[in-house]
Amino acid sequence: MMEREYEMKSRNMSKLDKSRTILKLLDELGLEPSLEQKDAFEKIENEYVLQEIIPLLKEDITPLVERLRNSFSLRISKKGNDLVMEKRRVGGDVPEASSSSSVEKRCLIRVTFPDGRVICHPVVTETFVEVVKYAGAKRVHELKIMMFGENIISDHLMDNTRYRSSQKYVGDGLYVNAYSSTDRKFEQLVSINIRLMLKLRIERVLVET
Repeated sequence: MMEREYEMKSRNMSKLDKSRTILKLLDELGLEPSLEQKDAFEKIENEYVLQEIIPLLKEDITPLVERLRNSFSLRISKKGNDLVMEKRRVGGDVPEASSSSSVEKRCLIRVTFPDGRVICHPVVTETFVEVVKYAGAKRVHELKIMMFGENIISDHLMDNTRYRSSQKYVGDGLYVNAYSSTDRKFEQLVSINIRLMLKLRIERVLVET
């Protein structure tokens, strides 16, 4: 069974490497792949992500979720006009209480790079742009991540002034459209990380304001 799984992984990885080599060769020759070829390349990449990457992520995350689920209980009560949350560790530890009216929190994105460097800018867009630059604007453009009917990476500023003001320069004459919520940026970064195999650790974190 293990030999069969290894053989499948090797075959999928080989197909992915070959498709990327062909795309690189076409680019060096100044040739544009046909729609049929683009669809075929995208299918190979999607198959690799679905069959290899996502199962690995599930294996890593599932034990952590189970540990957290079994470690804490949460009780929400009302005191006056405040909602109070008490988080109890299973086993009887002292509860951690927080009031919804006294502490406000907002969500940021924290990224850990393979070399151990960590970024978590107070402005989420700055984190988003830095990761896109790290991945390579041209490579991200090839992923065809769409938003508002256009690729999030483009070589021009959009006509819509609202979107244009959110476009950030990421090198190579390209701009990334950052007009999106923190959740959307997080999803896009996770997709970029998986599909380009960047080996980043991308997390949503809550910070007090």
